Amino acid sequence: MKYLLSITLYVLLSSFNLVDTKPPKARITVVDENNAIVTGATVTLFKTFADYKAESNPVTSGTTNEKGYVQFTNLTEDQYFVLVEKGDRNNHGGHNHIDKLRQKGKHRFEIMIN
Repeated sequence: MKYLLSITLYVLLSSFNLVDTKPPKARITVVDENNAIVTGATVTLFKTFADYKAESNPVTSGTTNEKGYVQFTNLTEDQYFVLVEKGDRNNHGGHNHIDKLRQKGKHRFEIMIN
């Protein structure tokens, strides 16, 4: 009886995914050409380069805090194109791509605007 109960419990527990499946997060710090942090910059993520270029269909958007970064949560394991803007400054012609995010690991990026 104990054996049958053990097998049943094992089958039930193994049918659930007990692996930590938290969605990926990304922290993006914005700096200027002097490597100083930029507060109040708008950071927008896009799934495709075409959406990035057209500035349409954003996945999410946020504003950098007093430490110069914005953190995005609940992302998918995917690549993203990043548009950063503050006033007349942006990251056009510079770093605008985030490689495929993974569930594990720290995803921290620094993007310069000028």
